[in-house]
Amino acid sequence: MYQKRILCGLISTLVCTSTFAGGFYLGPSVFFQDISAKYSSFTGARPRVAVGYGTNADNFYIAAEVFASPVVKTFSNSNRNAVTAKATQVYGVSVLPGMMLNDQFMGFLRIGVVSARFAGPSTSRKGFMGGAGIQTNLVGGWEVRGEYDYAAYQSVSGLGSPKSNEIGVGVIYQFSDL
Repeated sequence: MYQKRILCGLISTLVCTSTFAGGFYLGPSVFFQDISAKYSSFTGARPRVAVGYGTNADNFYIAAEVFASPVVKTFSNSNRNAVTAKATQVYGVSVLPGMMLNDQFMGFLRIGVVSARFAGPSTSRKGFMGGAGIQTNLVGGWEVRGEYDYAAYQSVSGLGSPKSNEIGVGVIYQFSDL
């Protein structure tokens, strides 16, 4: 019984460490997206790659991040007059302020600017993005992150003002020695 407790303690220490490394990071994620506009709606999944730099002090964290989602998988796409809310490419830059919730989990907000290329009218629009998420360390510089993001885009002719709701999960690798 005592050996099982030691083994569980070691695994817990390796899998969920209590400090978040600062420095450059890189990571893939997948987001499930719902975009709605006055005359159209779209549901799909998109991969996202993020590159950023973060630093922490005491229980607080701040990061700057650039991300790209160059492709999308369509689940449903309803439109009127061949104008669609489908965003084929999404790029953005964000600031991520965060705070340690306990020894193993960090909560964060996402505040940023995003650009999306809408397929139906074949036009790009900028928007503002806000979100919230939670992140925890795994082992050897790897972290896992889950988040919700909301984006509101500028008006698109024949479509209205698209709004996006996204839920995503991903991994991050911290290059803490750079």
